Amino acid sequence: MAFLTAKGIARTGIALLTRTLVLPMTATRIPGEEFAGSNGDTITVRVPVPSTARTQASAGSSITYDDLDETPVDVTLAHLYHATKVTDESMSLVKLNQSNRAVMDFFTDPVAVSTYNGQDNDLGSGGVLIMPGSNNVVFGGKEGHLYQANSNAMGGQTSTPVQNFGHPGTHIHSAPCFMNVPLTGANPLSGPTVYFWPQEDHLQAYKLNTTTGLFEQTAQHYGEVWFDLGGRRAMSRSTTAESVLETIYSLAGLAPPEEDGAIFRGHPLAVPPKRAAAVFYGIWPALVVAGGVFLRRRHA
Repeated sequence: MAFLTAKGIARTGIALLTRTLVLPMTATRIPGEEFAGSNGDTITVRVPVPSTARTQASAGSSITYDDLDETPVDVTLAHLYHATKVTDESMSLVKLNQSNRAVMDFFTDPVAVSTYNGQDNDLGSGGVLIMPGSNNVVFGGKEGHLYQANSNAMGGQTSTPVQNFGHPGTHIHSAPCFMNVPLTGANPLSGPTVYFWPQEDHLQAYKLNTTTGLFEQTAQHYGEVWFDLGGRRAMSRSTTAESVLETIYSLAGLAPPEEDGAIFRGHPLAVPPKRAAAVFYGIWPALVVAGGVFLRRRHA
């Protein structure tokens, strides 16, 4: 903790005031009123005439003073800028030639370009997944949509994706992941599955229907997290700390403690530090004392 005293505040204030008064004096300052005008106008600015420095003969000897003179300089106001035109390709998934990086094809959602171009909802915030054993690619972006497109016929500015649907949550900032989930019991996600983790929501999982080639959008398949404890299993679709603790307490057969902002609610699940007292109040002080005695004898 830092304590503020009058002396410390005054010392800091004087330093800041000195910097404020001295630093501007090192540069020529021209009143802002002289720059009034519009783009293309010519204004006149008074600039001090450079003078020649002199060397004083000796300490205390007289010095020569020069007249302060200024010369008018005409300045034409111009608007300087740098602009880059945002093309449809900038809001697209682009396929490049591996040898010369030439654009071979690209995917653009016409609705996304017209709707999201000025909303910072670009398509390129997430990565791209090439589906195993397929020519299709899966990707998403800030607009909150999951796309599946044919990499051999992406469609350009008139693209029609193989599949396009919104998902829970908002922005996607990571690449999708693929896993061929093995069949275990009644797990509904067995088979080819793609995972997304959007902003402001839990993990999303989409099973690929191998007959239609489309992802299933059944809400029951979203974000399944399985817990195993003492031979008991439970499934949750939430990854928040409170939800995870509630699930673990339920599996352990324990009643969760009351809400207390100062104490972590998961502390009853931790292993009691039975031997911690012996270490901190016995072994550790003894080691400190022994080390001190050893050093004293060494320097005696």
